[in-house]
Amino acid sequence: MWSCNTADKFNVVILYDCFTSVGRAMAAYLHLTRELENELTPELRIWRVDVATSPECATQANGDIEAP
Repeated sequence: MWSCNTADKFNVVILYDCFTSVGRAMAAYLHLTRELENELTPELRIWRVDVATSPECATQANGDIEAP
């Protein structure tokens, strides 16, 4: 593992279609954040697929997915 003086930000976007899949994704996310807690600062965004693809939210969801 590499180290740095300040925690760098990293974006995490979870797209899910059912409750079971978001639960599994969150478990993986929590494991990742525990492993990297001193090195990286996560920014989590969670989108249900039907909401993310709706005309009202698609622009914001795409922005979250494309964020550096």
